[in-house]
Amino acid sequence: MWQQQAGVRPCLIGELPDGEVGRIMGTVRAHARTLTAPLSGRACVYYMVLVEQAGAINMMLRDGVALALEDTSGRAIIEPAAASVAVLLDHREQARSLHEATSSQDAVLARNGYDIRGAGELVFYEAVVEVGERVTVVGAGLREPTGVSSQETDFRTPPPLQLHIASSNAAQLSIASHRAH
Repeated sequence: MWQQQAGVRPCLIGELPDGEVGRIMGTVRAHARTLTAPLSGRACVYYMVLVEQAGAINMMLRDGVALALEDTSGRAIIEPAAASVAVLLDHREQARSLHEATSSQDAVLARNGYDIRGAGELVFYEAVVEVGERVTVVGAGLREPTGVSSQETDFRTPPPLQLHIASSNAAQLSIASHRAH
């Protein structure tokens, strides 16, 4: 993913033209809410869990919420649904047998409807994107009103705009954690 991102023109959030694909780097901030990573309990805006059995990845679970990305020029809202995400698998847990699985491991398996009968050793890997982390985002977005009402500003002044980036048919969104590089 880093090679694909490297070929895209870098720019600041405040300078990315509407509808044009660009590469922006910044610091992750919470937008509306955060998630709790299912194994480590870390607060995050995105997580991925992989479960390995007999040397093969048998299950992947991921979830993400809208996040804010800030640089020196502004703030963008990033929607990670349908994004390609490169993160560092930095948390590892092992269950030698089904009877050794923790309640959080059992919950991950149950959430995906994973059939664990006869399961031997399971290895769980988890990766997160945390608030305060540096990431690179490649995508295209549009500037939209921030939600500040005209009552809060002069009615003749247009509302402030904020860049909003999500995956689309025209531009696939990718997010890469700097910890994964």
